[in-house]
Amino acid sequence: MRGGFVWDDGIYITGNPLVKASDGLRRFWFTTEAFDYYPITWSLWWPEWRRWGEAATGYHVLSVLLHAINAVLVWLVLRRLDIPGAWFAAVVFAIHPVNVASVAWISEQKNTLALLFSVLTVLFYLRFDQEDNRVWYVFSLAAFMLALLSKSAVVMLPMVLLACVGWARRTVRVRDLLRTSPFFLLSCIFGLVSMANSKLG
Repeated sequence: MRGGFVWDDGIYITGNPLVKASDGLRRFWFTTEAFDYYPITWSLWWPEWRRWGEAATGYHVLSVLLHAINAVLVWLVLRRLDIPGAWFAAVVFAIHPVNVASVAWISEQKNTLALLFSVLTVLFYLRFDQEDNRVWYVFSLAAFMLALLSKSAVVMLPMVLLACVGWARRTVRVRDLLRTSPFFLLSCIFGLVSMANSKLG
């Protein structure tokens, strides 16, 4: 909690004119001025800067809270998949240095935020698959959209959905491929958007 800003935190947050701009929210969503098209992540940093400015503690507190929520969600997914030692795996996830590094590095809030929506995507999809309630399917698709808007690196998540379904039922059916096709379509769209944005600078 007493940590400061490290590495590219200055580029992304404290020294970023878009985060400080009064019209920053509009520019995050509707222009290619930001380094990457992560409008939800940028939109989170925008009010954080107004609340905490260059005081790093607030950013760290939020990162720790997001990580704690993610650890609980990981446990819920593993439990739904009937994986032995789900609680232990969630604890390992919570304290593993690779994951903790994202929590300590403020500009990597995009990782913890994208993971939040990604794990919700999996959890909702598993509920849909097991209960056959289309409401959970809609929730899963919406959560995936939010994950992509947080960090487009989650484009491979549809493969994770198929892997989870395959684990739960020991098979992947043609119907599963059809059900996940909208997720793959979103991945393709956001992959193209990311490539176009990086070319534009």
